Amino acid sequence: MKKLIITGFHRSGTSLLAKFLNLVGYDTGGSWNSEINTGFEDDHFQKIVTTFQMNARTEDLILFLEKEIVKMDKRVVKHPRLLMNPELLRVWTNIFPDTSILVTYREPLHALKSKQSIGNLGYFTNFSSSELDAKFHTFINTLIHLRIKHHILYFPNFLENYDEIYHAISSLNIKFDRDKGRKLWGNLVDMNKIHFK
Repeated sequence: MKKLIITGFHRSGTSLLAKFLNLVGYDTGGSWNSEINTGFEDDHFQKIVTTFQMNARTEDLILFLEKEIVKMDKRVVKHPRLLMNPELLRVWTNIFPDTSILVTYREPLHALKSKQSIGNLGYFTNFSSSELDAKFHTFINTLIHLRIKHHILYFPNFLENYDEIYHAISSLNIKFDRDKGRKLWGNLVDMNKIHFK
């Protein structure tokens, strides 16, 4: 089965993209938290990412992850922390080789400030902006090394460019009606509310 994974820095539009794909008919799992303008992270995918992140890379871990990955029934899933754990993709693509990645990029310093402004600290804010930038480049290099098809969207530029959104997603084998999507995206993005905060 073809899969699309959405990842990127926290507060860089990954949730907005997941919400949009839910609206056009792709169940990404999870729910929306309107208070902090984020959500749609599938519980099972979150378990996989967290298990990989928190444990030593043993043969038992790999076998466990493979069994859990096989259970993934969603066509589209999203999790920002995959960006910080690119080696998980080596295991994932053994099960789902036809996987594409939609990556969002935001200036790391801005992403950190946004994360801190909503009082939601933790794993992501333990890194400096330079460390985050290095992790982004490591992730992209891993995609290239594993020959995983991907597309990068730059936040906040893509918010006002629906045609780029449509091109990026459709080029990664996720299809939906272009005109319907344009209307939904226009209703979804509030440049005053932003998604910048």
